[in-house]
Amino acid sequence: MMLYLILGGVSVLFIGGAIAYYKIRKASQEIDCLFKQNEQLQQENAVAQTQVKHFETRKKNEENNRTSDRNGLINRLQQQGDLRD
Repeated sequence: MMLYLILGGVSVLFIGGAIAYYKIRKASQEIDCLFKQNEQLQQENAVAQTQVKHFETRKKNEENNRTSDRNGLINRLQQQGDLRD
């Protein structure tokens, strides 16, 4: 009778340990997966920020180019005396 209680207790502890090991292993795998996903998202974010920065730079350069062309045209017209007020 005592032997059955000891075997029952040992088997309960063994099963409990196996379940705990399984849950810890599963949680570790999930954490690894989330770290990989986080790394990928950070890389995508860096690419997106770079694209935005390039767009803003291009837009600024186009505005500067338009303004300088306009100012140059006005200056040339004034020098030639063809500018009408």
